[in-house]
Amino acid sequence: MTSYIKNIIVLFVVTCFLSCASTNKSEKGYIANQNTTTLLDKIQALPGVTVSGDGSSATIRVRGVNSLAGVNSPLFILDGNDMGYEFSAVDSQISANNIRSVRLLKDPSDVAIYGMRGANGVIVIRSRGTNDAYGK
Repeated sequence: MTSYIKNIIVLFVVTCFLSCASTNKSEKGYIANQNTTTLLDKIQALPGVTVSGDGSSATIRVRGVNSLAGVNSPLFILDGNDMGYEFSAVDSQISANNIRSVRLLKDPSDVAIYGMRGANGVIVIRSRGTNDAYGK
């Protein structure tokens, strides 16, 4: 009986620890260094992001290669709008001078609102002059 109670207590402590750890990350996300010159530099400064190539044709990965036949790129969100998986689509829509922040969401609790589209991570970009409701 005491072994059963110990197992329940350990399970409770582990569950609480994991829940608290994911909550702290989801409130902050990973925010890129604002002292960089291009959008690609800001994305490259995010922890856990791998960039290969240059300019608009760059390939961006958050968790490496996850799919054998599908998309491996993160989902890009610009001011609350789904821009798809292509970096070139986002790069052509915003000037580096107009970027307020770039955040990386990669925890399951953070990307849950994007469903399967966010399986390879989500990069949320906010431009200057946008409503604060986007990308909080």
